[in-house]
Amino acid sequence: MGPSSVGGAVGIVSPPRYGDAMNSTTAVIGVPVAGVVQLWTDAPSIWQVDDFAGLASLVGTGQITRTEIAPRRFREVGLLDEEAGTLTVGDATFTLTPADAFDGDFWDSLNASVTRIATDAFGRAEIIVTERGGWETSETEYCLAGALINDGQPIVLIETAPTPTDNDFWPPSDDPVGQTVTAPLSDESLPGIGVLTMAAVNGWGVAPWDVAVTYLVPDRETTDEN
Repeated sequence: MGPSSVGGAVGIVSPPRYGDAMNSTTAVIGVPVAGVVQLWTDAPSIWQVDDFAGLASLVGTGQITRTEIAPRRFREVGLLDEEAGTLTVGDATFTLTPADAFDGDFWDSLNASVTRIATDAFGRAEIIVTERGGWETSETEYCLAGALINDGQPIVLIETAPTPTDNDFWPPSDDPVGQTVTAPLSDESLPGIGVLTMAAVNGWGVAPWDVAVTYLVPDRETTDEN
């Protein structure tokens, strides 16, 4: 069981690339939560964002440059200048301050962010995988969400590994490796994506800012043929 069951192989990208000024480095952008974002170059760093709402409004919308970490698997990236304390995303530059205190509703923010990101991705016929951030993916620790057609009806499918335990959101399961739930796709079911993802991530022993979203992009030629 793993995200690779959707199509394509899990892989690792090449090392981060440097910008033209040689002091900006390509950084994977994590899920922004409650004023904080984690970035990954060759090492992780956690930042408070001056215009947090501006950055959060871009993440997951398809407007940010992506790097392909495996066939049809992408993560959003920007250019990080640690000395200047800036993150450049397209035409926008955000001022950063190293995060030295964490005070906010981070789990609730993760819940809301993942729901919004998934909703936007579904509109592009993409599947999202929430997993530990960085430059590689995992088959053993992830939470996938996709909008699919089953027997002619649209559904939302959420798949996670390992099976969540000690939580009130995922139904009981005898399979410790992973779990899948489905529901009719509707405005009422979409918020469940964030809730179930939050519950899954909470069982990994990580903080809400430790995760990033991988976008699984369909093969357009195959899609067009269908």
